Amino acid sequence: MKLFSTYLENGDKNNTLILLFHKLAFFCVCGVAILGPWAFSAWEMWWFWPIALLLFAGVLFAGVGSIIEMIINSSYGDTAPEVGYFIFGKRKLVMLISIIPFIAYAIVRFVFHTDTQHQFVYMDGERSLLLFITPVLLAVTMLLVCTRKRLVWLCFAILINMFLVAIYSIINHYVTNDTLVLWFEVPRSMWYGGRATGVFFCPNHLSAFMNFGILFTVALLLTPRKKGVDLKQVLWLNILAATVLPFLLWANVLTLSRGGMASLFVALVVGLSIFGFSNVKPLKRIGIILGVIISAVLLLVLIFSTENIIHERCKKHGFYKLMTEESEQSFGERLHETFWYGFDRGWYIGSALRAWESNPVWGIGPGQHSSRWGEFAATPDGTREPFKAPKMRNDGYHLYEVHSDWTQLLEEYGIVGIVLFIIPMLTIFGGLINAKRQALKDLRTHSESHSTRRKYIDENTSIEAHHKANDDSLDGNIDEAALDNNEEHHHKHHRKHRKTEYGFATLTTPAEFKIAAALPLAALLMCICMIFHSIGDFSFQIPTIVWTFAIFIASALMINSEIKR
Repeated sequence: MKLFSTYLENGDKNNTLILLFHKLAFFCVCGVAILGPWAFSAWEMWWFWPIALLLFAGVLFAGVGSIIEMIINSSYGDTAPEVGYFIFGKRKLVMLISIIPFIAYAIVRFVFHTDTQHQFVYMDGERSLLLFITPVLLAVTMLLVCTRKRLVWLCFAILINMFLVAIYSIINHYVTNDTLVLWFEVPRSMWYGGRATGVFFCPNHLSAFMNFGILFTVALLLTPRKKGVDLKQVLWLNILAATVLPFLLWANVLTLSRGGMASLFVALVVGLSIFGFSNVKPLKRIGIILGVIISAVLLLVLIFSTENIIHERCKKHGFYKLMTEESEQSFGERLHETFWYGFDRGWYIGSALRAWESNPVWGIGPGQHSSRWGEFAATPDGTREPFKAPKMRNDGYHLYEVHSDWTQLLEEYGIVGIVLFIIPMLTIFGGLINAKRQALKDLRTHSESHSTRRKYIDENTSIEAHHKANDDSLDGNIDEAALDNNEEHHHKHHRKHRKTEYGFATLTTPAEFKIAAALPLAALLMCICMIFHSIGDFSFQIPTIVWTFAIFIASALMINSEIKR
């Protein structure tokens, strides 16, 4: 961190420790992001804990480094941590505070479960709780130790990792017919009929993971280059994104995930129509939006008017039969029967809703859907048989998850929990919209020379270099000799400059600007995609998907926020 470059040059051992702790924390964040998918997506607890411990180590390193920094800064009358150049401004503070009530509520429901008539399964409750706590800890760690440059290259590394996952998924599909996940031989009962699973055990989860990469590459391709930058300087990034995108789409199609592909379709059509072309003139924007919608309709017509694997997969869904088969029953009656009894998700959601009705305000408890399945299970014909559990824990009528994240959240945490969860989600979504607006503003207003003048914040540039390169900068009355002789004055002057920096001021290359500008749009598209996908699937129950999602959201929010106390 350049904040401490002066001290480091003087051989201050404490500040050497600060740098060490912050770098170790950042490496831990990178480890979680890169290794998570290859640890069988950290689904089961014995694969979850090694990655989780790496995350907790990162939290510890970041916390220790920040405490040391606060102690040092206190000698200058400044106790606020300035780690990673991200000060807790108003917007970020509101977001963090809005998350606290739900996390506190989840912990209370875990510790003080009120249902004394049923056994509370602590392992399932622990898993549910960690799925909410770990992404928050990951985001806070990033806030403390990541510079904007680090965030840019972290997200870029995740994209390359997604590309490698896609390549493996394609090869594994054609070579083993997905009977292997890495070195693990999948039991016959868990086969998905040749649908690609990659490093996941479920093709729907691979689809959700690929969607992140697809939406990020689309955002990269649609994001304009920085004002005044020659196209040649970002051409390699555009070529790379265009090269990676087909493989991500290929792997996604091989999953045959109806929900995954449908959610991707919705995110691209709805998300791009609302957020993708906000930088163009209104009349032109309307034309582009109409073009996107017409293209989407034509694509659907092409898919469902020809014989292809997507069409064949959709034919097996109950709603497809509802729309294509004739019946003497009314449409409303057929819709009711199709949803509740025509496909497996209706059974899962029905049991979850019956469980929720038993405790609508507080829910049945974190992670308790699986343990109480038998109490609310339905038979194949849709009738309820209370207290009659299936013969096997994971037979054809039961999963650990509901196959609807929103329904499971309501079931386990009640009305109170889902309200407390929606509030921070709305604040984050609003923050992303503001971040996108700020990103476009930065692309228009920050010239290349302006960025170069301010690269003293870059982690490879010293404070002294800043003063030599910017003797005509914000404060024209700087006494260089006095600053060199007075360390405290030097420190305060540097802090003054940092308070006035905005947007992409710490980024120095056109590619970094383009990636940073693309992140808010990518994050918004990911939000729309996951909101829709989680209605009929349980991607948010998979740790590596949750962590990857959290990294993109946190990066988009932090990279495009003003640095201001």
